Amino acid sequence: MQGRDAIPQDETRVELASGLDKSAWSTDPGDSVDGMASITFQGEACSGVFGPTSNPAFLQKIIVAQRSIFGQGQNRTPSLNTFQAAATLDISRPASPPLALTDVQSPPVVNPHVLPSHHDVLQMVDTFFDNTGKFFPYLYKPYILRSFANMRRTSFQNVERSQLCILNLLMAFATTHCPSDLPASARAGRGDIFLQRALLLIPDIKPAAGNLESIQALLMATQYIQGTQRSSQTWDILGRLIHAAFQVGLYQPASQAHYTPLEAELRKRAWWMCFIMDRMCSMTYGRPQLMPNAYMVMDLPTDVELETLAGNLPDNLTPSAASTPSLLVYTSRLYLILGKVIESVYDNNISCPAQTTSLYQMLTKVLEVDQNLVKWRQQLPLGLSQVTASELSQLQAVGETQTYRFRTILTAHQDLMFNMSVSSMETCVDAALESICIISHATHQQYLLPIWWYSVYFTFTAALAIYGSILVMNRGDIQTHRFTPADLVQALQTALQVLEQLGGETHQALRCKKIVHRLLQVSLALYTPVPNAQERQGGICENDQVQLIPTGENLEQLNGGFMRGLDSDMMLDLSNFADGLGSLIPDMFPL
Repeated sequence: MQGRDAIPQDETRVELASGLDKSAWSTDPGDSVDGMASITFQGEACSGVFGPTSNPAFLQKIIVAQRSIFGQGQNRTPSLNTFQAAATLDISRPASPPLALTDVQSPPVVNPHVLPSHHDVLQMVDTFFDNTGKFFPYLYKPYILRSFANMRRTSFQNVERSQLCILNLLMAFATTHCPSDLPASARAGRGDIFLQRALLLIPDIKPAAGNLESIQALLMATQYIQGTQRSSQTWDILGRLIHAAFQVGLYQPASQAHYTPLEAELRKRAWWMCFIMDRMCSMTYGRPQLMPNAYMVMDLPTDVELETLAGNLPDNLTPSAASTPSLLVYTSRLYLILGKVIESVYDNNISCPAQTTSLYQMLTKVLEVDQNLVKWRQQLPLGLSQVTASELSQLQAVGETQTYRFRTILTAHQDLMFNMSVSSMETCVDAALESICIISHATHQQYLLPIWWYSVYFTFTAALAIYGSILVMNRGDIQTHRFTPADLVQALQTALQVLEQLGGETHQALRCKKIVHRLLQVSLALYTPVPNAQERQGGICENDQVQLIPTGENLEQLNGGFMRGLDSDMMLDLSNFADGLGSLIPDMFPL
């Protein structure tokens, strides 16, 4: 196995505590699911429903608009109800037959009862908490080290499954998402070994009221697996996570008689992280929220470092500091607004064809959400204020690494929110352009956005918004002086360049690149840039002149050839969607 998964041969055998030793969670690579664009199920006939907030529904609306503009040369104007009817996709299809593989070795059998050497485990623990671990405020490093030390002291006998699962997922993150000179695909392959071991342990983890480790293990699994080729399991593990959180009573304030301040804070943070993951999955799958805003009556996490609560650090941090707790607090507030977006604007992702919403009603809801977003932004402390692409372009050294990292991450999340809820196309385009520019700069400074998968998701979602705006501007329904068609076409080119630098040769990144490349081809066919265009900072053209393809013969030629081919490609395999975090798109380009 050495050289295949880069895990040292000097492993430690682990004996688990009493309980069933079976796996109800498949780790067969044949059940793999692309986290971006395609599904391959075995023994499964239905991949589920993707509702209004999902990217499949968004892309379906774009297809409706595209057909309206270029459909057989006819001028068709879809109504608001037409777009609402296209907001939910019930995807059901028989499983594709597995491909016949020849001369390919079967993957090695994964043994979850082993750990790397003591030195390697400690090294990966340090790597994790120095990097991506900063975004896991529900984990306390001394507790992790203490549980590992207890394992060693008992000669790895009678080990709790949740503790072993946490260690494996921690090492998966340390291997896959921490800064490294290795390609993303190579890091993902190495981390996959630890992931498979964790998945084999999850089915037998039993939540207990006084034990937070089962929740922490399921939280880590949900966060990790959404960016892998097994992302179809994200929804299943999320359901198990929230069920376990209810079972152990995380929604209730921790009693001071039973928990120390540190333990109480860890429980509170775990509850709010469950909430954040539910919002992410509800938005990206387009499904109802499992934890509505009405359930979130517990106070927000405390803006203080865990070491302070443990009595190991002076409490000299202020709310304006760019700290992990600050990031969690304001991300939680942002996702409360997202909950309102899903509930109000998207009717909690429960579409009803019999119910129609007038344009006035829709704009009223959107304006209310916009006001909440503006208020949230105004309340941000200096350490988490919105970052701009120009700031990042002038960043010469790491210096304020943590400050710029947190500001960049939070800005990317809020720009995504504006894409969902804005009352103005200009604001939507502005957010999409800024997202692409920020991520473009961040790709050259890996510490700013350490998890490439999220960067791919944000870039792809922004590209969809920009392409939809290109269609609107081409039709002539909306004109803007802030952005020219060349700005938007150049933004798609920048998005494609970003995707070429992210994710390496992973299946998710490759498919997203092909999708954006196709959208760029359509855009270039609509707007022909004049040569010798100037490119401004951030990769967006400033003074490009473009020639709009006129109606008549040229448009008919476009309809009869390229556009109809694109539309048929989009609809040909419309049932074959990705089942991962948000970037759920048709399988237009088989790999």
